[in-house]
Amino acid sequence: MKILLICVGGMSSSVLMERMRQYAVEHDEPLTIEAVGEMGHAYEKVADEYDVILMAPQAGYRKKDVMKRVSIPVDVIDMAAYGRADCAKVFEQARRLLDK
Repeated sequence: MKILLICVGGMSSSVLMERMRQYAVEHDEPLTIEAVGEMGHAYEKVADEYDVILMAPQAGYRKKDVMKRVSIPVDVIDMAAYGRADCAKVFEQARRLLDK
């Protein structure tokens, strides 16, 4: 699975990204994951390299705009899962998004 995380500045999503990488190794989950800030639309340049975009809750208000700019599924990460860095829940959310 290839996940692009979008955060307002990219800092808190970097923490989740590292934990997701660790979780993927521990659970033998194939994963490519990167985190970028929403400002400047940096995600547009790389979106086609990913399966899904998951947005940090604090960037969720930009979901509609992001959806207009990319051709892959986009969703906002559940606030509780994001705050706890609940990797299992984030993986589950990404899988559901891919299955739509």
